[in-house]
Amino acid sequence: AILFGELTNPLQLPWEFARIASKKLSEKRTDAALATSRDLKRLYESLSLPYTLLYVLCRVFYAPGFTLRHIYVWYTRYNLRTGGDVPLSFISPQPFCTFVYLMVFITISVSWQWAHGIVTGYIKFRAKRRTQKKA
Repeated sequence: AILFGELTNPLQLPWEFARIASKKLSEKRTDAALATSRDLKRLYESLSLPYTLLYVLCRVFYAPGFTLRHIYVWYTRYNLRTGGDVPLSFISPQPFCTFVYLMVFITISVSWQWAHGIVTGYIKFRAKRRTQKKA
C-alpha cells in the first residue's frame, strides 16, 4: 500500500515546489524573478490535474483496496490455522490485530481527508482561473 502512496511523489515534489516557489518569487519585483514565477506557475497549473487524479486514484482507491484485501487474506489464514473456531470479523481477539486494524482505519481516513482537500483545492483553483480569464 505504501508503494501506491509513493507513486504520487514524482508529481508531488515538482508540483509543490512550483506552487511555493512561484508565490515566493512573485513577491520580488525584479524582471527575472517575475518571469521565473510565471514559468513556475505554468508548471504548477500543468501538473495540477495529473497530480490530483493520480493522488485520488492511488490514495483513495488502490492503497486502501490493497490494504483491506491484504488484511482479509491475513485474517482468513489466521482463521484457517486456528481451525476456523474464531468468527470472521474485523475485530480479532488479539490486541495486536485490533491495533493494526485501527492504524489501517486511521491511515485510510487521513488519505481520504487529504484527497478531499486536494480535490476541493483544485476545484477552487479552476474556478478562480475561470473568473480571471473572463475578466
